[in-house]
Amino acid sequence: MQKILITGATGFLGSHLVKYFLKNKFQVDILKRKTSDTWRINRELDSCTIFNFDELSLDEIISASKPDTIIHTICEYGRQDSSISHL
Repeated sequence: MQKILITGATGFLGSHLVKYFLKNKFQVDILKRKTSDTWRINRELDSCTIFNFDELSLDEIISASKPDTIIHTICEYGRQDSSISHL
C-alpha cells in the first residue's frame, strides 16, 4: 500500500485529496497545525495518521511517516498567527 503525506489536509484542496486517496486505498498521513479546524475531514481522521507541525520538526515528521509521496497544499494567505513560513 502506498503512503501519501498531505500537507494542508484541513484546507479545501487538501481535504478533497485526503478523501480521494483514502477511497482509493492509500495510506494517508496528514500534516496540520495543532489548532487547525478539521471539520472538512472529521470522518476521515480515524483512518489517517496525524502530525502537527507545531509540535514536531519536519525532519521528525518525515522520519516517522516515511511517505512514498508528499503532496504539499499548505498556503499562506495572510493569517496573523501563521507559522507556515517556518516550514
